[in-house]
Amino acid sequence: MKKQNPRRHRVRWYGVRTLYRLTTSGRPLGKDKDYDPDVSMIEDRVVLFSAGSGAMAVQKAEREARRYASEFSYRNPYGRRVLCRYLGALDPFENFEKPGQGAEVYSLTEVVPRRVTDKKIIERLFGTERYKDPRRRNFYNEEFSERVRNGASAN
Repeated sequence: MKKQNPRRHRVRWYGVRTLYRLTTSGRPLGKDKDYDPDVSMIEDRVVLFSAGSGAMAVQKAEREARRYASEFSYRNPYGRRVLCRYLGALDPFENFEKPGQGAEVYSLTEVVPRRVTDKKIIERLFGTERYKDPRRRNFYNEEFSERVRNGASAN
């Protein structure tokens, strides 16, 4: 009979939330009404890791977050370079089920006063119209959108 190694860790799954700030640099090749050199964009990612402990998952997530940010570079429709910076903030969540269809990968809870309406909570956590903000175009990849030159989109 084989003895089990007591030092062997059971592999667990962790969803680790990481935060990034996207900025643009360089001279624009063109401008339109949505061009805004003063905006930045926040990216909130949740990535899965298998690890023997929460500390190991955090180490893996830190490495992956730095790699992701360092390899993140493309040009936007204005011809400006879009860069990404890892903000050094992460939040691990141990999953108690194996990854798969419908499995929870991350959960965040907070205590709020009862008087705060559901609508206010949703607006704070998801924003009201943030996905419709036309300034998001400043962070689109030019490969997937039209380039802007002299105030008009070029085909």
